[in-house]
Amino acid sequence: MNFVLLKNGQTIGKKLLKIQVQRRTDSTVLPIQDYLLKRLAPIYAVSFLGVIISPIINILIVVDALLIFRAGRNTLHDDLAGSKVVRISA
Repeated sequence: MNFVLLKNGQTIGKKLLKIQVQRRTDSTVLPIQDYLLKRLAPIYAVSFLGVIISPIINILIVVDALLIFRAGRNTLHDDLAGSKVVRISA
């Protein structure tokens, strides 16, 4: 039903709020193909990338923490920063 309502630039929610999606240049109703490809597709693409990237980030966090067991006891972020953690006397 929302797809049918997009013909006039409004979904059910936009109708209730009395708002409409229009072109910036001439204030006409945004065509459905522009709405889907230029307005919704980028949002869904970023959301999809977040789902893909999130597990990779989680794996990197675990690997980073486990690298403390190497000789030299540096994590990946220590290696990248060129740093190390040392114990100091008080």
